[in-house]
Amino acid sequence: MPSTVLIDFGDGRVGTGTIISGEGDILTAGHLVIAPNRNAKVTLADGRTLDAQTKGICRDLDLGLVRITTPGPFPAVEIESFTQLNAGDFYAAVSRSPKPDAGASATVAKVRQLVGQRLWTDFDPPDGTAGGGLLNRYGKLVGVHIQRSGFGGAVYSQLGNAWSFVGRLRNGEVWGRWPRGSTPVTGMTLLTSPEGLKIRDVAGGSPAASAGLQPGDIIFRIDGKAVQALDDVSQTLAEKDPGAIIRVEFRRAGSGGTVDVKLSPRAP
Repeated sequence: MPSTVLIDFGDGRVGTGTIISGEGDILTAGHLVIAPNRNAKVTLADGRTLDAQTKGICRDLDLGLVRITTPGPFPAVEIESFTQLNAGDFYAAVSRSPKPDAGASATVAKVRQLVGQRLWTDFDPPDGTAGGGLLNRYGKLVGVHIQRSGFGGAVYSQLGNAWSFVGRLRNGEVWGRWPRGSTPVTGMTLLTSPEGLKIRDVAGGSPAASAGLQPGDIIFRIDGKAVQALDDVSQTLAEKDPGAIIRVEFRRAGSGGTVDVKLSPRAP
């Protein structure tokens, strides 16, 4: 609990993070970090708010690192080294409320399913902040909360080989491909149809809305690549970061058009 912090990224988005070193390295969800060398604020369990800076991102696992720039030491959690998580055990899911004075909360969580480097738990974060830690019975970090599941509960990235890339995160490296559900957002909801990928909805104020896209438009190419299924879109966005501009080709009422869409960060 003392190692669980609230991170304010300065753009209206807040997340949870876990301190993993006495120097103030914090592991959190990668999609919250956006890019290295961005200023942030960290609220500790004792109520202090300190300056911090974003560092690296491992897109493959949706993991990112933020470092407190004020000298430590800080209370840290050890990352567990394991080759196979025991899905039958119980774990503690720790999170912070978006309100800085609310503190951290811990809930017993059970793993519902393991899929690759992700694990799905029955824990349902009450306030929607991503980045919180999943700890085993020994108080060691085994996962980082990256998103809510559409079927209820929370999805975590496993940290079985974390120490093999924590150094890269500290150095500010960005690498890998975003998994589906972690890519930056366009603001349009797509569905498959006989005509192709149809826009079902466009969120107000979103990148897609700003570009002039509308419900009913048929998207057939992004950045020159044909898209026919939802997974095609995820694959196209897998190496894009928030702020990147994609070129979207579409059809509307028999006419074609092309617009540039500037991707937004995913929140929470």
